Amino acid sequence: SYIVSVDLPDALQEIGGLAFMNCGRLEAIEIPRGVTKIGGHAFDNCWSLTEVVIPDNVTEIGNNAFAGCSSLRSVTLPDGLKGIGVRFFSGCKSLTALTIPESMTYIDQEAFKGCEALTALTIPERVTYIGPDAFKGCESISLHVSRDSAAHKYAMENNIPYRVR
Repeated sequence: SYIVSVDLPDALQEIGGLAFMNCGRLEAIEIPRGVTKIGGHAFDNCWSLTEVVIPDNVTEIGNNAFAGCSSLRSVTLPDGLKGIGVRFFSGCKSLTALTIPESMTYIDQEAFKGCEALTALTIPERVTYIGPDAFKGCESISLHVSRDSAAHKYAMENNIPYRVR
């Protein structure tokens, strides 16, 4: 609970599940380019974490990876990532900047639950599944979607404001 920063070795290939869970004072972390997998709950409840850049080599990130990171404002997701898992950013109430890569095919349930500051999110056309309550508690959000895409249908069915791009 007293860790403020971490210097990870370049040779690191995986950040295991629960690795930094509840490290509430962790403010910054640089994920090395060699990392290909981040386990579930890896940064869960790291409420002081403000920004994360995930290198393009990361192809798998577990559920709840950043849940409860209430100070997290900005995240850069890797281009090869296939999806955003269950409760991935749940409780990230300060999150304002996020780009979903074109490689993404799904957004799972409660992925952005409680992301109060998130006002706009562009969802790639390749996203074919958006889980229940994916944007629950995101009162100010507007989705940018492709016409007749799964995201367009989801927004209409769930009364989420959207803009067709």
